[in-house]
Amino acid sequence: MSAMDGINRKMGKESIKLASEGFKRPWKMKQGNKSPSYTTKWSEVLSTF
Repeated sequence: MSAMDGINRKMGKESIKLASEGFKRPWKMKQGNKSPSYTTKWSEVLSTF
């Protein structure tokens, strides 16, 4: 805990915290962009290549 306290003191409040504290999610996935069969059709999987 003292290591976490030291990092938070140096880097700013709540720079790191325990996973059990939860987190805020300011973003949401756009469900409308998802294919209805996104797990079954390889041709509809997005590719960055």
